[in-house]
Amino acid sequence: FPLPHQEARIELARTLNHMLDRIESAMNQLHTITDSLAHALRSPLTAVRGKLEVVLSGDVRTEQIDPIVSAIDELDRLTEFLNTSLDVAEAKADALRMSPTVIDMDELLRGMIDLYEPCLSEKGISVQLRSAGAVHVMADAALLHRVIANLLDNEAKHLPASCTVVLGLRSEDGFAELV
Repeated sequence: FPLPHQEARIELARTLNHMLDRIESAMNQLHTITDSLAHALRSPLTAVRGKLEVVLSGDVRTEQIDPIVSAIDELDRLTEFLNTSLDVAEAKADALRMSPTVIDMDELLRGMIDLYEPCLSEKGISVQLRSAGAVHVMADAALLHRVIANLLDNEAKHLPASCTVVLGLRSEDGFAELV
């Protein structure tokens, strides 16, 4: 026969397991809701953006170009706001899904610069990378990519022509530092 304190431990373990099951269920529901919300909102935003790009690539009068480009930019901002809001909601609920992997920051930055350089050059902004070579970090690749993309987007939007963006990367005391 179990002793009284063993019965209490068994009951406590059952209660804790039940609570953990409920928490796991709530997290799964949160992920389902945010995934559904994201899909329900991203799909029409992407569709509208695609239609505007089709119109823009066609025979458009000069006076129509700026409003169409402006609408595309607004859709991009709205999509980014949606993504950020959903990430923040999940982070506040301690439910942000991350897949940490080893990432070479030097390699990532070089790829991001290659991606953004044409846009920045078009605006008269140059980009330089000052890096001593490979710097490996353990991080979620998609979130890290988004952080760097946000930084470069901000530079493209807010810097005047003839500026230079300098990205400095180094490793110190086991930490990566991006300036």
